[in-house]
Amino acid sequence: ENVVTPAVILESATRKMVDEFKFLRAQAAEPLSTFLDYITYEYMIDNVMLLLKGTISGRDVNELIDQCHPLGMFRDSTMRSIPTFENSPKGYADLYQTVLVDTPVGPYFS
Repeated sequence: ENVVTPAVILESATRKMVDEFKFLRAQAAEPLSTFLDYITYEYMIDNVMLLLKGTISGRDVNELIDQCHPLGMFRDSTMRSIPTFENSPKGYADLYQTVLVDTPVGPYFS
């Protein structure tokens, strides 16, 4: 039996919005395409912070990735490598130099 709950509505609406956004981004020309890219950067930064904070508190990586916003997703290998760095200044520097530097939001973490 299909039960309509607020969580189901939220998930479906988010999926629809992400699909429409990706379609619009694929069809966009400059300067709209750059503007749309900037919109995704906020979600990317939020996802990185969610993964780092969740890892520090000992939460499961798969659970954290499921909570990430779809507009801010990186490749799966990148998403899984973010939580593997140690919680120290050197660990965060290593994270930036090996993972984040190659992402669109890398400059915001330098």
